[in-house]
Amino acid sequence: MKLLRYAVLLVLGVNAWVLAQVVINRFVGEAEYFELTERELAMSAKYAHDASRSLYLRWQGNAAGGGYFGNRAVALSDASFNALGFSAEVCQSHRDTRTGYVLLVLDGEPYLTLLAAYRQKLAEAETLALSGREEDVNALERARRELISQEQGASRLIAVDAARTERELAEKAQQFVGRSLILPANLSPSDSCITKRVRVRLTGATSYHLSRAKARRLAISPSAVQYNKPMAKPRYRATLAVGSLGVPWVESVNRCDGDECYRQPGVR
Repeated sequence: MKLLRYAVLLVLGVNAWVLAQVVINRFVGEAEYFELTERELAMSAKYAHDASRSLYLRWQGNAAGGGYFGNRAVALSDASFNALGFSAEVCQSHRDTRTGYVLLVLDGEPYLTLLAAYRQKLAEAETLALSGREEDVNALERARRELISQEQGASRLIAVDAARTERELAEKAQQFVGRSLILPANLSPSDSCITKRVRVRLTGATSYHLSRAKARRLAISPSAVQYNKPMAKPRYRATLAVGSLGVPWVESVNRCDGDECYRQPGVR
């Protein structure tokens, strides 16, 4: 009987602790709010039978490659890369991972730079396609599709830097005009460290549950979400809040049409 009592007390204690963390995160101090769209907060299509929905954070690295879905590699400066402390052995094996943080900038200069890289890729493909060779013509068509996807459907949340501590990135975030997020991540070297790139895997909360009431108001079935067809997907705007403990949640989500969907994200 004592064991059962202790078990009940343990469960109640854990629940109270979790609830206290939620209250502190949401109501103690000031939360930061980000206005995003379906391009940055995609709807999960895993549970078509469920009345609830989830939105997950979509982002891409700052180097062109990967087409519509983008890539998860971040090109760093020599100083930022060296500060991560990857040894020559680690670079060759690709096995070591550093815990750290990644800086993501929303719809600012990094996104425009990425678009310019895809446009340059298209221009080069157009030149090569003049040869008439089938592989060059096919490459031109892929380059066109990639650029359209980046302009109309891909996430505008771009990872631009990584560091071992959050404080380092907070200082660098001041260099960018656009809104920025700093999230915990696992970092590992890419390309044997030749290109000074790291592969990034976010470790914090990147999937956000919607209540049944919010999902019902949104009135979107996951089966309607086709991210390989960016112009066919439903459009909505969502407010992502980040609390005092750095834990995000979806504050609101609403369908949008026309110009409302294209209003610059990040502005509440």
